[in-house]
Amino acid sequence: MLESKVSLDLCLSTVKLLMLEDRETLAFEYLKRVCQHFEASPDLGSALVLHIELLLQRGKELLAKQKIEDIINGHYTGKQLSPLALTSLHVMLWDKASTHFEWYNYSLSFFKAGHMEPNSAKLQRNRASCFLQLKQLEKAKDAIKEAERCDPGSIFTQFSVYKIAVQEKDVERAAEAVNAMGLLSRSPAAREDGPLVSEKAAFNLLSLAAQIALENEQQETAMKALESLCENSEDEAQVLTALRPYLTGRTLQAETLQAVPYRPYLTGRTLQAETLQAVPYRPYLTGRTRVSRVPQMSGLYTEILDRLDKAQKNLVMEE
Repeated sequence: MLESKVSLDLCLSTVKLLMLEDRETLAFEYLKRVCQHFEASPDLGSALVLHIELLLQRGKELLAKQKIEDIINGHYTGKQLSPLALTSLHVMLWDKASTHFEWYNYSLSFFKAGHMEPNSAKLQRNRASCFLQLKQLEKAKDAIKEAERCDPGSIFTQFSVYKIAVQEKDVERAAEAVNAMGLLSRSPAAREDGPLVSEKAAFNLLSLAAQIALENEQQETAMKALESLCENSEDEAQVLTALRPYLTGRTLQAETLQAVPYRPYLTGRTLQAETLQAVPYRPYLTGRTRVSRVPQMSGLYTEILDRLDKAQKNLVMEE
């Protein structure tokens, strides 16, 4: 078949067909010959990546690692994969790293030291998350420093910085990261060379930041995250939904969430009389009807209620 001047794509399709027919030995032998035949082709990388993929599917990780190391050596000796093939390999490696994070190290090997690009930052953020799960804080800090160097303008990078600051109980550093996340959430699509970050995704990160702080019993940091959330979101229903667990245990109807301009209660801004009178769930926000509180959240709950009471007193004085 190779002597008939067939295309590389047709040869690779034949390999896949042989695998589907459980002709594994024949498929790998034919793939080996294909790689030799197209050795000088700029598209050889697609065959090499397919070989690694098939090896991993069959549980032959040691052979797959040897192939990956050969590709890494070629990457720095003039035998680089095409961008498409390299991207496919990175996806494969990151997928494997979801269960065994050391596979990230192979992906990292393709990035030169000091090289700045968003994909490198993503990789370092993923590594940092893995190190945090393993309680290896210093390694997580080293990884996120690289992410900051490569892509400091990413809200995801700042979120990783925040998680590490919470682990270290560094209130000042956590506040700086929250402020940066808030600023970045206002222009989520500012980057042209990276994936767009939706306003909802940015909002969810701030909401998650508050939750992480509460889980680590850092109410001051949680409060800063909630304040940033209120200040930087224009979706009132979204903000109230995020704050509801900290304010009350009741479930509010969707139409109520859509209609209520509640943010002044949460930020301490001056209230208008008609606004305060129009809010159907004001008693739950101001504390006139209170439900049982989760003990570890009581301090945060009280602080929010204090701000609401202060705002209400300002209104009474104006009237």
